[in-house]
Amino acid sequence: MGNIDSSTITLIARIGERMKELKHPELSVLSPEQSRYYY
Repeated sequence: MGNIDSSTITLIARIGERMKELKHPELSVLSPEQSRYYY
């Protein structure tokens, strides 16, 4: 992942895991309005 430090990679992975736990839809399929709702 280029110049991204390991703590950032870990954080991104943890966010992804939490999104799966919460059954959060993939970000790529959400409209801006839906993204705000889930935020």
